[in-house]
Amino acid sequence: MASALTLKAKLNLLLVKGLTTEKVHKRMLDRLESDDADDVEEATEFITSSYTAYEKTTRAKKVEITTLSGDEEAKWRREQKETAIADLKKTLPTTLPSVTDFCKQHGFSVEVAKTLSTLQKQLGMSALIKLVAKVDKLPAPKMKKDLTTGEMTSASNNRLRDAEQIVDGKVFAVQNARGKTTKNERVVKVESLAKTKGYTLDGVEDMMAIKIVSSQTDERGNRHAQITPIVRQFPLEHAGEGCCPAEVEFQQLEMARVWDEEENTWVLPPNYEQLVKVRVCCNAKVKGGGKYCARHGKANASPEDFTALGGEWASVVVG
Repeated sequence: MASALTLKAKLNLLLVKGLTTEKVHKRMLDRLESDDADDVEEATEFITSSYTAYEKTTRAKKVEITTLSGDEEAKWRREQKETAIADLKKTLPTTLPSVTDFCKQHGFSVEVAKTLSTLQKQLGMSALIKLVAKVDKLPAPKMKKDLTTGEMTSASNNRLRDAEQIVDGKVFAVQNARGKTTKNERVVKVESLAKTKGYTLDGVEDMMAIKIVSSQTDERGNRHAQITPIVRQFPLEHAGEGCCPAEVEFQQLEMARVWDEEENTWVLPPNYEQLVKVRVCCNAKVKGGGKYCARHGKANASPEDFTALGGEWASVVVG
C-alpha cells in the first residue's frame, strides 16, 4: 500500500515522478537523516505535503464534457421550464380583481366585459406558451459528467446571474476595449461576491473592474456584469519561497473603467494604455519542490520571473 511507504521511499518516488529536483531531494534526505529535530521536522512536512498532493492527482475524477441530448436534454428542458414558471409565480400579485370589478372600475360596456372575460384566459395561457417557448429555443448545454458516479454538472460559469443578485434594475453601458474596436455593451449591474480586502495599487481608487459574466441576454436583451473594486487577494509582489514567481497580467486592471456622469456610462480610464501593461506576480503555491506552480511550470509555458511593478504603479495599498 502507498500509505505504508516510509518517508524516504516517498521522497524517492517524488524524485522518480519528476515532482522534485535532485538538489531538493538530496537536501531533504540529509535533513531527514539529521540529528537536528528542526531539520527532521522540515523534511517530514515537505515530504508529507508533497506526497499528499501527488496522491490527489492519482485519485483525480475522470470526467467528460458532453452536450446534452435525448432523455437527458428533455429532462433539463423540463426543469428549466418548471423553474421559469416558479419564478413567474413569484412576480405575480397575490390578489387580482374580477373581470366584473375591473369593468366597473373603468366603465366598460357589457360587450367589452364579455370580450375581456375571454381575453383574460387567452392572455394568461399565451404568456405561459411564450415562457416555455424561450426554453425550447435554447441550445442544448454542455455538461460535465463524472464517469465514476454518472453525476452531471454544468461545464461552464457563463450564465445570467440570479435575479436576487441584481443590485438594481439600472442598465449600464460599458466601453469594451477588446481588440482594435471599441463598442458599448448594454449590461445590468449585479452584486459581486469578491471581497474588498486585499492588495491593490495607489491611483486606482476611482476605478472599478467591469466584467461581463454572461454571453446570454435576459428578457430585455441585457447582459449581466460584475462591477467590483480593483483588489487582489494576495501580494502583488513576489511573496517569497514556496510561491510561484511567474509574471502575469493583473486582469482586473485590464477591465478597469471609470464612471462618466455626462455620458451616463462606464468608460476607459485616460491612462488605460499604461494600465494594461502592469504585470504582477502569480504567487500561487508551488508543490513538489519545483520553482513554478502547476500552471506556469509546464514545459511549454516558459514563464518570465516577476521583477517589479514599475513606474508610478509601484505603490501598493493593503486594504
